[in-house]
Amino acid sequence: MIFAAHCIKSVGPMFSESGHILLQATPKSYSTRIDKAMREAANVDDVLEIKRSHFWTAAPGMVVGSLKLRARGSADNAMIIENVRRRFDSLLSELTVEVDKDEV
Repeated sequence: MIFAAHCIKSVGPMFSESGHILLQATPKSYSTRIDKAMREAANVDDVLEIKRSHFWTAAPGMVVGSLKLRARGSADNAMIIENVRRRFDSLLSELTVEVDKDEV
């Protein structure tokens, strides 16, 4: 019985981390930094709003994300994507950015 309890206690953190990966949950240790990067990304020139965002752990130590932005119709997609990605460079292994433009 003691051995079983020890086994459960020792693998608990692994189950917890695996559960977060399977549920594609935002890692708690990244939440504050991701929130800060999101605020900065929302203030990039020509970005009108962040419509959707999702950040998750793809594998242990590999955090990835996706953003869908709304931008001015006259905006340069490449510049927006570059400027937004720069805000997340130190946080994420990979970031996908989709830009929807307002009609001019």
